[in-house]
Amino acid sequence: MSRLAAMLCTVCLGAGCAEIRVSRLDSASKYEHGVRFYRPAHYLIVGIDKDRVQTNSIITLPDKSDEYVAQVYNPTGLSSSEFKIALKDGWQLSEIGGSTQSPVSDLVNAFAGTVTAFKSGEGIAGPVTIQINLEPGWYRIVFDASGQVSALKRVVVESK
Repeated sequence: MSRLAAMLCTVCLGAGCAEIRVSRLDSASKYEHGVRFYRPAHYLIVGIDKDRVQTNSIITLPDKSDEYVAQVYNPTGLSSSEFKIALKDGWQLSEIGGSTQSPVSDLVNAFAGTVTAFKSGEGIAGPVTIQINLEPGWYRIVFDASGQVSALKRVVVESK
């Protein structure tokens, strides 16, 4: 009987949980509701200043081939919840978080603290300076599966 009571308690506690679900959208996905956003694509812009010195800057633009949607999922409506999803520049997910009246909320808040520490750069090595001589133009920064820069691909824009 105690196993049945433990299972019933687990089901009851889990049934009232609300959460944010993030899903990748593709051409076959049916978008009905939620907050849509894109993963960022990083570009290196190489230029030459008035003194003929190479200048470099990195910008971030939306990767239109990598779209996601964040949706609040509350299957039973039993839990009280408040979620916040914020976008930077109208396309880039910059904040996701929430609170619920559930024991699981402590775990969510602990995870959110970890993400905040990562975003602020705590525990991450400082910038590395590398001298690269590239032709002026735009270069997409390509990352490998481990997150390391693997290539710079020149962006060619054809004029019509």
